[in-house]
Amino acid sequence: MRSAESGLDEALAPFEDRTKTPRPEQARPLVEGAISARDRVEAIAVPEPLVSAWREELVYLNHVIPALGRFGASDGGPAALEELRSVLARGRAHQKRGRRSLPAF
Repeated sequence: MRSAESGLDEALAPFEDRTKTPRPEQARPLVEGAISARDRVEAIAVPEPLVSAWREELVYLNHVIPALGRFGASDGGPAALEELRSVLARGRAHQKRGRRSLPAF
């Protein structure tokens, strides 16, 4: 799953870093990348022990995509940026829950 999302974490970093003030035009190109990542994750055939982690990863991506889209269409003001960060944080909680559920190999 991590390889399916290659580059997405790095691309999201400025949006999650409270010391940065990203602009809406920076979010717009990321929407397509996040959609592609979701498509790649959805296409992964996972064995039963990994289904929970897989689902949580999809929930994470399903937070990222509309959040970036809304921010990209916004004025980029403080309220829009805070909404984006809030939704990304909720998505990250799902991602972390899924990754914690992975069995040790």
